Amino acid sequence: MCCLQAQGVADQEPLSVAQLAAIPVERLLDARMELHPAFGLIEWPYPIVAIRAAHTDDVVTIEDWSPQSALVLRPDAEVVVRACAAGPSVFIAAAARGETLRVAAEAAQAVDSEFDFGQALVELIGIGAVAALAQNEERKGAHDPNHP
Repeated sequence: MCCLQAQGVADQEPLSVAQLAAIPVERLLDARMELHPAFGLIEWPYPIVAIRAAHTDDVVTIEDWSPQSALVLRPDAEVVVRACAAGPSVFIAAAARGETLRVAAEAAQAVDSEFDFGQALVELIGIGAVAALAQNEERKGAHDPNHP
């Protein structure tokens, strides 16, 4: 389903590293990540990437039947599916639910002490998974009765 969705959505420019660099560091952790419409995360109790490879490649032997998460994206015209480690998977899932980058990073570090927020964010932007980073003040202003 994610592959069909990624293939069928309209083209949209992803966030660039230059746009990321323009966001002040002190505001970055309070931003919310908007994922690219041609990007998806699949969390599965089986080795989903290996199973897909077994159906699309010539010869693949599945030796590890552990749960696996997969990133589905369409960087150009072709849909790509690749494995995703636990920390980045939790980070992406939290961000997709609308959590701030700070909360998403804390959730990822709770399951993977070696999770690197900066590396994960730059990699997601590098593969075209991020459409935008929205600052939080618009949301606060809309809901805060004390906001002028």
